[in-house]
Amino acid sequence: MKIIKYILAVSFFLLLASGCSDYLDVKPENQLVIEDFWKKGSDVEAVVRSCYRSMEEPDFMWRVGVWGELRSDNVITSTSSGSDEKQIDNVNILSTNVNCNWKSFYTVINLCNTVLKYAPDVMNRDPNFRTPDLQAKEAEVLAIRALCYFYLVRTFRDVPFSTEATVSDNQNLLIKQSKPDSVLNVITNDLLKAESWALDVYPTTPETKGRMTKDAIRAILADVYLWKSASDTAAFDKANDYSNCITYCDKLMNATKDEFDFNGNIVKVPKYELIKENASNSIFSDGVSISSGGYTFSSYGVGNSSESIFELQFSSDVRDIGIYSVNDVTTKDTYFTHHGLFGSCYTATTAYADPANEIVFPKTDTRKTDFIKYPKSSSGFYQIWKYMGSYISSKTDPYVSNTVSNWIFYRITDVMLMKAEALVQQGGDTELKQALHLVNTTYTRSNVAPADTLVFNNYNNVPALEKLVLLERQRELMFEGKRWFDLARNAVRKQSTNDLVGYVLNKYSSNLSTITTKLSVMNGMYLPIFEDELIANPNLKQNPYYEVSSTIVK
Repeated sequence: MKIIKYILAVSFFLLLASGCSDYLDVKPENQLVIEDFWKKGSDVEAVVRSCYRSMEEPDFMWRVGVWGELRSDNVITSTSSGSDEKQIDNVNILSTNVNCNWKSFYTVINLCNTVLKYAPDVMNRDPNFRTPDLQAKEAEVLAIRALCYFYLVRTFRDVPFSTEATVSDNQNLLIKQSKPDSVLNVITNDLLKAESWALDVYPTTPETKGRMTKDAIRAILADVYLWKSASDTAAFDKANDYSNCITYCDKLMNATKDEFDFNGNIVKVPKYELIKENASNSIFSDGVSISSGGYTFSSYGVGNSSESIFELQFSSDVRDIGIYSVNDVTTKDTYFTHHGLFGSCYTATTAYADPANEIVFPKTDTRKTDFIKYPKSSSGFYQIWKYMGSYISSKTDPYVSNTVSNWIFYRITDVMLMKAEALVQQGGDTELKQALHLVNTTYTRSNVAPADTLVFNNYNNVPALEKLVLLERQRELMFEGKRWFDLARNAVRKQSTNDLVGYVLNKYSSNLSTITTKLSVMNGMYLPIFEDELIANPNLKQNPYYEVSSTIVK
């Protein structure tokens, strides 16, 4: 057998060139011969870390933001946005759009598959690498792979699915697409296996928050169950999936950790807690302690807060702080920056950001100034601020810039509102009251006195409370890559895009009838298969919605 070169996706040099869509091709820095690798447990650890590092690549992270937010009503493009982003925003998506390229996700998937293929052999070569060590590593890559496929299914629907590592030119790479229900069933089973094998914690907080722990896996499971429960396919048990979603949300909401009390006794305390609005957050600037105007800076500027369950770790001068590095080597290559995504390409939807407008945020809601920068820019846009720095109300200029923030995939408020959504769909009076309580928990945290709590008499039926939960998820998770998937899940549940259209139209001022027509088709919720993939793999079939396209001018 000829020598196969194995490419570690750990030290790529990528640039976001001028313009939001001008990417350079991924170039491998390291090439290792398979026969010279996979001999020690540290080799397995190195490739597992490279899975996270590949997720940090600009190509991957860009799509996490684009796929989850750009088509939603939360954001609009700016004058500096690339043409591909503007086409998506204008509901004029072609199969040549670079944002439809899924290569970066399959790069991560193949790295995960490679660990699963070769790591078991290391047990025969390294006596210190034992079954629990192997299972812990396998749990991480099973979870990472599941998360990648979950993004792909929600974005494209029918996708190629493989659990085999691509290591030979002789392998069949012309894989047909799988239906979403079969993919979701496999990743659910993988996540359940991973939950039983994964570690609870790592030696440091950044590692615990930045790697796939049992709790990170539970958050993904809750999300997957919620998506499955919305599907109309006979392959899923909707009632059972809602119950499973609630079960996994409860595992996280009821999670505890050990701490010492004032008397030196070990006590159980909540593992995940909401950051209090206007709390002093021990942030120091030039030796002076300051407080954020809300909770945004602690969650996003500092990172790894008490709310966080799983977030990718970034720093301002190196894209790696030792958590995902191979052989503990940090590299000062180009890192993904939220300033490129949210600072220039995306801006907040004008109708929602307008200080006089209460479509989303009531005037008492401090999240509006936490998430959006005021006043509007000289070009007339409202800049997204959630990832960009802190808001300190006591300063003359309250917006303090931060170079780059961690990307939070899951935090406890997201989990709470997942549970609320599942409870509403169960429909009982007790479940509706529990759901409203969860919504009130996040709502009152950000709507300080004299704001009123949300009263059950106003939301005592499924349609009203369903709408409220969706609204609170929008308020709480705005710009976190969740909104489009929330709208799509609601549309899948109802087998209608009417609600989705109603929300998305809020960001447009013209061509409303054309946009409505385009978004009224269920298949239109998903992106087209990238043209290059269709050429390379004749077994792929294009989403029929994109076989004929028209142009919309916004």
